Formats: sequence, structure tokens, C-alpha cells
Amino acid sequence: MASGGVVRLSAEHIPSLVSRLASYGALSLQTRTVLRLLRARINPAPFRLFAAGTEGADLVTVTAMEMTPGRAVLDVCGPESSAGRQRLDSLLRAPELAELWRRPVRVEFIAEGLTGVLRSVAESYSLRWIVDMNETFRLFVRPDHLSVPPPAHRPGLEVRSLEKRHLALVENRWGYSRDLIWDVSAMMEAGQRAGLAVGVFLKEGDEAHPDTPLDEPVAWSLVNAYGATGFGYTEPAFRGRGLQIMVLHELVRRSKQLGLPFFGYTKDSNKPAIYNFLMCGMEAKCVVIG
Repeated sequence: MASGGVVRLSAEHIPSLVSRLASYGALSLQTRTVLRLLRARINPAPFRLFAAGTEGADLVTVTAMEMTPGRAVLDVCGPESSAGRQRLDSLLRAPELAELWRRPVRVEFIAEGLTGVLRSVAESYSLRWIVDMNETFRLFVRPDHLSVPPPAHRPGLEVRSLEKRHLALVENRWGYSRDLIWDVSAMMEAGQRAGLAVGVFLKEGDEAHPDTPLDEPVAWSLVNAYGATGFGYTEPAFRGRGLQIMVLHELVRRSKQLGLPFFGYTKDSNKPAIYNFLMCGMEAKCVVIG
């Protein structure tokens, strides 16, 4: 029997757990998607899934994924109520999870109201907390009832899947530190293998930019191993043409085909990304820390 009501769950428990977490709405969207991707092996990482409160209210979960050897990425979910925070604190400190804190861990986006709990637990294990609390992110979600946008047809342009070799370019244009987000390659590769990495390519030479290779994307985005769309970028010479919206619309179609929700995160200060999300039909939801 697990201590303090903590239970370890397997892949076979995921469907029922996802159903229970649905009552939390947008707050649990990432967790529900992470669990579905793990069960479907779209995210092939070994994982351990823990829950507390499965027999009552204030269900909390921790999913530990070994995206790279010897390091864990955590998905943490629970209500931001006082009872939810207390239960999450107990779960994170449970003996069953003690091994997690003996090595570097990274937490994927977490609800703002739960960050204090996580920080307290991490510091109790002498782990350094590296988060810029001055820069918040917001979850954007595309409602399921919206119709799927039609395929885009623009003269001289083609929207198609990124190949694995393109991921080096995507990472090179990415604006964050690999030292802190060490699983960046693994999270991109999972999306690319699933057909959820898309770019805009030139079909013919651009008179204004004749040196642009036809086999390299000029704009792109992808859905990562945790279900969120991200890594969006448009080469400076091709901005202002709506290419990122073309990419997002294609990702919406592909996500729908896999039965996945469409969501993403961006900083409140990233006005271009917010504009693209809104033009894609996405709506701003809860504030998160990442």
C-alpha cells in the first residue's frame, strides 16, 4: 500500500484518470494531453505516474518522464485551492518520489498558484530554483467546437512536414537555453515523428530572395512531446505575410486527426505570438510559470 494515500499508476489507468482530470478544465489540459501522448507512445519516454486523492476531491498528479538519461521532466497537476496545494505538497514529499529529487529535474509549465508548493519542496531537497517570476506565460487554447480551417493555398508557397534534419535549424532559432531545457531535442523529435512539425517552403525561387533554398523552411512551428504548439519562427525576410498562421492552421488539422486538443503557451510580452494564436481562433486561459 502506498504511503499517505499516494498511488503509482500504470498506462492502463490513464483513460480513467484523464476523465477525472477533465473537471479541472484548462488547468489540467497539458496533463491530460501528456498522459494521452505517453499512452499512445507518441511521447516514447519511460515514465512514472503518481496520484493522490484518487478516492476523493482535490486530485493531484505528478508524471515523471525520463526524456534524457538520468534527468526527469515533471508534469504537475492539481487545483489551486488550499486543499489542493496541501495535497500536492504531501505527494511531492512522499517516499515514493524521493528518488526524483536526487537528480536534476525540470518542471513543464505549471499553474501559477502551485509554484510556491513546488519551490518549497525543491528547496527542501537543496535543489536550486531557476525561474524568472517576473515573466509569466499564458495558456492559449483553441476551442474544440471551432471548425477545422481549410488547407492554405498561396502562390509559390507550400506547407509540408518538417524532416528530422530541419530540427537543427528549428533549435538554432529557438530563443532559450539548452542548459536549462535539456530535453529540447527529445520534445521536438517526438512531434516530428508524429507528423506534428510543419513548415512553409518556397515552391519556386523568390525574386526578392533568390538565394533561399527550396528545401529549407522559411517559417515553422511544431507540437512538442507534451502536446503544446511551440518553436514558432519566421525568417525575418518573410515576416508580415501571415506564414505563421498558415503553419498553425495546418497543425490544427493534424492535431484534430489525432484527436488532440490544440494549445500553446507564450509570454504576455510576446505580442506577435499572441496575435497569431488569436488569429488561429485560440483563447487566453490561465497564467502559468515555465
